[in-house]
Amino acid sequence: MDYITKLGKDFSEQVERLRRELLEAGEPGSLSEMEREVRSTLLKLGQSLLGGWLAMQEGPYPAETILCPHCGGQAEYQFRRSGVLYPILGPIRRAVVAKRCILYAEGGALIGLGASA
Repeated sequence: MDYITKLGKDFSEQVERLRRELLEAGEPGSLSEMEREVRSTLLKLGQSLLGGWLAMQEGPYPAETILCPHCGGQAEYQFRRSGVLYPILGPIRRAVVAKRCILYAEGGALIGLGASA
């Protein structure tokens, strides 16, 4: 199964699960309560879709080298670590790639090149 198909399948399953949870929670006491529940559900769906889309953009294996965004030198892959992005939809946990650019960072210190690098 390709990644786009998997992303669509996972998203559809989450929509159904959240729909069930929303409807099985019982009658809301007010319009404000209904709005809060719908907003919370939509944010969860947005986080899931954005997280999956970002993972799809990165692919399973990071590039061994990329151009350093600071100096244009070659930054080499070092490792992945757990990270959290904070977009408007709320926090999204994902892997962040660390690179090392010897030209930019004195002594070859690690530089933050972001989650999509």
